[in-house]
Amino acid sequence: MFAENVRKSKKGLGLNSAMAKRLAALLYALEGKPLDRSAIMGAYAAMKTTAGVFSVFRGNTSMFIATMSSLKGDPKALFDRTSAVYDMMKDAGFWRSDFLAIAALTVAANTDPNDYKATVDRMRTFYEGMKAQRWWNTGADDNIFAAMFALSGIDPKEGVERVEQFYNLLRPGLLAKNSVLMIAQILVAGGMPVQAADRVIALRDACRAQKIPLDRAHVLPLLGILAMLPVDVNTIVQDIKEAQAHLRAQKGFGIFSVQKQELLLYATSIMVSGYAEDVESGIVTAAAATSVTNMIIAAQVAMCAALAGAAAANSAAAAAAASSG
Repeated sequence: MFAENVRKSKKGLGLNSAMAKRLAALLYALEGKPLDRSAIMGAYAAMKTTAGVFSVFRGNTSMFIATMSSLKGDPKALFDRTSAVYDMMKDAGFWRSDFLAIAALTVAANTDPNDYKATVDRMRTFYEGMKAQRWWNTGADDNIFAAMFALSGIDPKEGVERVEQFYNLLRPGLLAKNSVLMIAQILVAGGMPVQAADRVIALRDACRAQKIPLDRAHVLPLLGILAMLPVDVNTIVQDIKEAQAHLRAQKGFGIFSVQKQELLLYATSIMVSGYAEDVESGIVTAAAATSVTNMIIAAQVAMCAALAGAAAANSAAAAAAASSG
């Protein structure tokens, strides 16, 4: 279904990036639904009537938010609520970002409007607690999980302490600090016992043995979700390997179309969806959204750097030609 959704996404979803369209295809597939391009573009149009040209809702996250809104029903109403929550979050001291927009959608879609203010206040408490513990590692990408914690029944002080506990257990064996923090957040949001840290490392080692690069920064948080599955480590790794191979063989998923880490994200998300009853789907969606948003931002930064480099090279060549002339 995901492969078919990706093929459908190539037309009828505007000028959005191929990666953003694939995320839309994935979100529909995880819900067990064929891609509905008209519903997504209808949600996108409804969003544009409210969001200004320079609004964060017209940026990297626009396709994600439009897709999620189309899946929830009454996208205009949901976007209006999301926009209101976003403004509350900014008033509470959060900085404008793509991640904050997703956090606002998470709150708007999962709580009563009468509880928005209290939820945003709880989110701020969680965020400040994590920031106090990990000042250098806590940033905009942590807004999504701060929102998920705010919607949960987790006590802020206890939740922050448990995130720190998992972080300290995982950090020696994993390199990317920001991604390690996200794994810790996933495990706490999923209510996992402290032993889950050992399972994360075991999964990392098993994936390495099969040459599955789940230890890279953008996809490392997926280890946290996989550690929550009540399935043998070797079975998980084999499932991921088979899902990867199956997707790579599909039209439009060749090595020149989808990079290895992006393919791994999709394969893992689809594999996890098979155990959806045992994992909170919101955690899967949040981790997938964060990973894809990070990939999109990284790709755009790299593109801008390449363009800047090319412009500088052209200027230097022009200057050299002028001086020689």
